[in-house]
Amino acid sequence: MLPLLRSELFKLSHRMMTRVLLLIAVGALLGAYLLLGLAGESEEGDVLEDLRIGAVHDNGMFIVYQVGVILTVTLAASSIAGEFSWGTVRTLLPRAAGRSSFLTAKLITLGLFVIVVVLLGFLAALLGSVLVTAINDLDSSLGDNFAGRLLGSMVRAAYVIVPYAALAFVIALWSRSSAAGIAIPIVVFYAEVLLTPLFTSTESLEWLPDALIYSGNISSILDSDAVLEEGQLPGRWQAAGVLAAYVTAFISLAYGRFLTRDIT
Repeated sequence: MLPLLRSELFKLSHRMMTRVLLLIAVGALLGAYLLLGLAGESEEGDVLEDLRIGAVHDNGMFIVYQVGVILTVTLAASSIAGEFSWGTVRTLLPRAAGRSSFLTAKLITLGLFVIVVVLLGFLAALLGSVLVTAINDLDSSLGDNFAGRLLGSMVRAAYVIVPYAALAFVIALWSRSSAAGIAIPIVVFYAEVLLTPLFTSTESLEWLPDALIYSGNISSILDSDAVLEEGQLPGRWQAAGVLAAYVTAFISLAYGRFLTRDIT
């Protein structure tokens, strides 16, 4: 198991894709802050207030989540589908301790990538908020328990990225296609956003957002009312349980398929 994990970490740290994705994580966050900050206030006058340093634990980490989903979906899909497209899975498995160990090493590495993306995204968001606060002479107060709220936001952001990473991984494994593993989770995300108003307006389907990934559950964990109003969101612990069930189901499907698949 440890040799496989070291091998996956070596590949992850030396692949150009990994470096590009991490660079995008930093650049996208900084770019978003600077572009919005230099554009000035909106008619409502609240855009800059959302970008100041005291709000980074809320608005900044929500941007980290959005960017992080795209980046981790990309890596998750390519990490397993690439083994099939390159044919390396046929040479690796006979030397591995077993198929389960091979897949476990992949998933652990993917989890570590999620953590690194969130940490780098946080640092970029923090730097961006500091620059916007200084450039626009905004209130630089941090509020009560800033460090604790920021740590909690980072943990929640990492947690809600995992279901999409797991979905991308299992789709790429079943289809042996990076394109499918990347495209389908992104389509699922936007389909939820677009269809949630229809679900909530139909009495027989108003329960459905609470059973989906993003519209009810991730919104609840991130304290976001982008899709549903705050009063419509499920409880945070209920939401965490639903997401854990999705991750468990996706990973179980991945193991079930990989352990029984004819690699040749």
